[in-house]
Amino acid sequence: GELFGERQRFEDLDNNNSGSTEYRAGVRLTYDLGKVADLRGTAYYTQVDNDAALRGNHNDLTARIEYIHRIGETVQAEVTYQYYERNSSVAGDSYYENLFILTLRKSF
Repeated sequence: GELFGERQRFEDLDNNNSGSTEYRAGVRLTYDLGKVADLRGTAYYTQVDNDAALRGNHNDLTARIEYIHRIGETVQAEVTYQYYERNSSVAGDSYYENLFILTLRKSF
């Protein structure tokens, strides 16, 4: 498993009041299902504080679960479900989404 956290500061170099401070924290756990598969769960939280009051601030929550199946030495398939929620101080800028992703990957 993994735990992570970070703070980032983005400076406004164009003097258009677009700087921000961002905080992130999360956890990722991977469970080995044997020689051909893994199950991975991830959750992280993001807080964005914009310098400009008109841009507002927002908090984001992302949770995802992935099933990774190795078909051969160079091919794997992944099925992912992700939930994302954005809560913003700006009217009309808050939303949530559910994503289902199917990926087929080939290494050369």
